[in-house]
Amino acid sequence: MKSVTHSIFKTFLLSVLVVAQIHFAYAQTASILPPAKTTFFDANGNPLTAGTIESFIPAPLLIKQLWQDAAETIPNANPLTLDAAGELYY
Repeated sequence: MKSVTHSIFKTFLLSVLVVAQIHFAYAQTASILPPAKTTFFDANGNPLTAGTIESFIPAPLLIKQLWQDAAETIPNANPLTLDAAGELYY
């Protein structure tokens, strides 16, 4: 009986921690990533020219607002469009 109670307690504690982490993730302010070059390819290995990258918030599926600055005053495009080389600069 003791191990069943201990297992239930561990499951409950883990559930509370997971929910708390999700809550904190949505409470964060914007943070700017360093400039990065990301290249996307199609199924044949060719650069994905003029492709788009869209950002969403899951459950419910909502379009995520992207920002160019940490103060969240300059909105970024969503979707972001890839260049002729299939690269994305943001």
